[in-house]
Amino acid sequence: MAKAGPGAKANAPRGKRATSYDVARLAAVSQSAVSRAFTPDAYISPSMRKKVLAAARQLGYQPNAIARGLTTSRSRVVALFMPNIGNPIYPFVLQTFSHRLRSHGRQILLLPLVENANEALACMLQYQIDGLVITAASPLALSKAIARKCLAAGIPVVLFNRYFADLKVASVNCDNARGGALAAEILHGAGHQRFAFIGGPEETSTHIDRYRGFADRLRAFGAAAPLIETGPYTYDGGHGAGMRLFARRDRPDAIFCANDVLAIGALDAARVGHGLQVPRDVSIIGFDGAPMAAWAGNDLTTIALRLVAMVESTVEVLLRAIDGQRAGSEPIRIPGDLVIRKSARMPGGSLPAAST
Repeated sequence: MAKAGPGAKANAPRGKRATSYDVARLAAVSQSAVSRAFTPDAYISPSMRKKVLAAARQLGYQPNAIARGLTTSRSRVVALFMPNIGNPIYPFVLQTFSHRLRSHGRQILLLPLVENANEALACMLQYQIDGLVITAASPLALSKAIARKCLAAGIPVVLFNRYFADLKVASVNCDNARGGALAAEILHGAGHQRFAFIGGPEETSTHIDRYRGFADRLRAFGAAAPLIETGPYTYDGGHGAGMRLFARRDRPDAIFCANDVLAIGALDAARVGHGLQVPRDVSIIGFDGAPMAAWAGNDLTTIALRLVAMVESTVEVLLRAIDGQRAGSEPIRIPGDLVIRKSARMPGGSLPAAST
């Protein structure tokens, strides 16, 4: 290869993007050395890397990640299947995943809402993705089918904030059963006697575990089993469930909701739909720690997910699996945090003095 002398051109041909070959000519190194300089953990001497990076800056060169992925079969791209982006916690989840993955030299591909698992797999194979995170509780059948297709294709999969009882795949979750038990302890301790649970789709792990924790702890206290209403994880779902519950002769005086959006719908059903005072007539507790729970009009007591810790744990498990280490299928559970506001009476019968 000809050596670049003092008079070597410092620019790529006019009107064209600089290539790795342009960088190699300017730095007087091989093209493979340029590739190694931009590949994390690849062997290259510090002096040669410095020379290559200086030439790249001079030419305004940026490596083509897609092309590199096609040659190495490692794109350093992680896909997220997140059709539940309407849940108000998920924009923050997406932002946190992006930040954590970029700190590890990875990028995110947000999968579109596909019609079937084959379409999802084709999209991921097209981009040579290294791994997949699934956050979707619904549609459950589609999420499971995508996970199965990826595992069969050798693509590592980690579930976020859910697990599949009938499929062995790594997952990171809130300790939902413990959160449900905590809600029961607060509401029973505050002297309530008629309990209800508003949940989401009954086959989802979040619904199952949050209800189980709530009902089991009430049973341990000797309380009657809670009334149950279910529907989509939406404001309308919570509002409709609340309207039905408050229209009953034996209307509940304490409600635990499987997420904050449901709880806010139930709050409005109580206050606006039925003229009840919260928490004098009914206490309501949510789950997730959505930003709108803190709004003055809601002031919702909730059990907040430790989202940053959950994302970090998910990324750690996924990167280990990408590197060939075995990922266990036993769910990792991270506790939630009680956030006391003014939608629920506290044990002792008093109202919370202030939002926290």
